[in-house]
Amino acid sequence: MQVGAYRRNAVSALSRTSDDTRMRVTVVVRACRVKGRDPPAHLAGSGVARQQGGCYRRRVRARIAVGLLVTALVASWAASTLAESRVFSLDVKNGALAAGQREIKVQQGDEVTLRWTTDAPLTVHLHGYDLERAIAPGAPVEMRFTARATGRFPIERHGTKGGRDSTLTYVEVYPR
Repeated sequence: MQVGAYRRNAVSALSRTSDDTRMRVTVVVRACRVKGRDPPAHLAGSGVARQQGGCYRRRVRARIAVGLLVTALVASWAASTLAESRVFSLDVKNGALAAGQREIKVQQGDEVTLRWTTDAPLTVHLHGYDLERAIAPGAPVEMRFTARATGRFPIERHGTKGGRDSTLTYVEVYPR
């Protein structure tokens, strides 16, 4: 019979234990592992069943792992649906922005578009995201990025007369 095969496996695993009750519990747990069944309720709490792990424990662990995976997927989906698309129009005149445009505040995960116009050619650089755009008068230029890193990041203008770079504004990314 198949039970005999399980019993032989159990005897070798238990170093030939002579205790008949202990061997039967081990046989049930081994049979459970092979056939994918739980041990009977009256044997499930015994010390040998706990040592062997049993099918029940593995199934519970698998269900917990699947539950955590589903929770993580739902949380990431929810965070992505909460992200907003934010558009800011920034007009550089005489090498500076208007007073109300000194700080751009967004939430982590937002899709940010900075729409630049200028009265003189210049290059703007967003630190922390390493984005750089050349801007010329007449046509707006867009700088797009997803606000992944949190913190305060300066946007500087490069290539000004005298070789000095100056900060035009700051992008502040707050955690969601």
